[in-house]
Amino acid sequence: MLLVDDSELTHKVLKHRFGTFGWTLASVYDGQQAVERFQSDKFVGIDMVLMELSMPVMDGRRALRALLEMGCQIPIFILTAARGNVTVGGAAGVLCKPLLVPLLAEQLLRACKPAGK
Repeated sequence: MLLVDDSELTHKVLKHRFGTFGWTLASVYDGQQAVERFQSDKFVGIDMVLMELSMPVMDGRRALRALLEMGCQIPIFILTAARGNVTVGGAAGVLCKPLLVPLLAEQLLRACKPAGK
């Protein structure tokens, strides 16, 4: 899993939480770094991207749009602390912070489920 978030605390907390499930978390700290990583390795070994909506340098909407334009097929979930109905075109889903791991697992399974199943 790739976490794209400018918060060191979010990286630390999620790395610990995901580690208890045996999940590996790779980290970048803004949308531009995510785009550059995709350009260099096409997210090899990444099954899902969690991307903060609000970040410096390049925000989540711009990074998502750029990744989709480059052909990224990995499910990208938007993370946000905003409350209410947030939609982001092209995202596999929108998850609210603080992130609840059972909800994340449910979303991941839904995103990876083959069509028609």
